[in-house]
Amino acid sequence: MTRTRLESALWEADRHLAVLEQAMASWAAYGEVANLDEIEGDPHRMRIADQVLFRFMKLQDALGMRLVRGCQVFCVTNFHLGIRSAKRMTN
Repeated sequence: MTRTRLESALWEADRHLAVLEQAMASWAAYGEVANLDEIEGDPHRMRIADQVLFRFMKLQDALGMRLVRGCQVFCVTNFHLGIRSAKRMTN
């Protein structure tokens, strides 16, 4: 995974986080709920709850599947390139 792909994964994670923060702010404006019936009975609250859950899952996916994996590939690639360079310098 190239640096550009890492930057893309980080941008995606930042985007999901920004939308998640907005949804959480909307949720906080309603205050606490006593039970799930309050959420299910209010279509606006239900949309916000869906948005929070969806963006949280997308953020987890972006971090776990793209960003962490990309960092691993990037580090391993650079490690091997560093070993090759060191071998060339010693020869």
